[in-house]
Amino acid sequence: MANRKTVKKTWDVDASAYSSIETIADQENCTVTQIVNEALRYYADRHYLENNATMLSSDILEAMKSTVSLLERRLDNRSNQLLSSMAIQLFIINKVLADSLDLSGDALEQYRVQAVEFLKGNNRLLDLREVI
Repeated sequence: MANRKTVKKTWDVDASAYSSIETIADQENCTVTQIVNEALRYYADRHYLENNATMLSSDILEAMKSTVSLLERRLDNRSNQLLSSMAIQLFIINKVLADSLDLSGDALEQYRVQAVEFLKGNNRLLDLREVI
């Protein structure tokens, strides 16, 4: 006798489902138990694939995550460099304008307050055509 590990269980099966299983067993020329065992294995595999499995191994996933993280850091650094450079250029332009127009600090502060209020009220980028 073959050394098989089996568990004997009793379940209630829908009559139409059992009829379908019997039909399949007859067509495949095997027992209902074999069909049910195969169906249970299919269901267990499907459940695993839907809930736990991934098509990629954990090593590949970790490598991809570290690569994406590295690229994000590089992009952040580059963006910060660009923003810093633009802020410096904007400061130079503002300084030249303020010195050329002989604007007082109070006038510059008033312009800043107006710009902040405009941006809060419109919740978008400032367009000079709307201010003038």
